[in-house]
Parts: sequence; structure tokens; C-alpha cells
Amino acid sequence: MLDRYFFVVRVGKAEDSWEHKVTGKGEDAGLIFKCFWLDEDEFDKLPEYYKPFLGPEYISSFF
Repeated sequence: MLDRYFFVVRVGKAEDSWEHKVTGKGEDAGLIFKCFWLDEDEFDKLPEYYKPFLGPEYISSFF
């Protein structure tokens, strides 16, 4: 199973992308996640299967 997480935050200055390496002793320890920001006008660049998760029912604070 693959979990995806979307966050809506307002940031000042931030890197465009970064990697996060999971620490600890769980089954995901050592995994590296590649993260990046999208501006709201870039949502149309996402694959169609992500778009349902970017609607008001999932992130109402954005709308």
C-alpha cells in the first residue's frame, strides 16, 4: 500500500525541493522521500489520480 500526503502551508523562503530520510526502527527506516512545493497555479501539472485529493473535501482550509 502506498500512502500519499498533501499539505497546505504558507511559507516564506524555502527550498524548492528536498529529501527526507526516515529515521528510527520502523519498517520505513532508511527510506528517502523526495519532497517539493507546488504553487496553486501548478496543480494542473499533477497526474489526474492526485487531483481528487486536492479538493475542498480533503483540504477545506485552502478553499
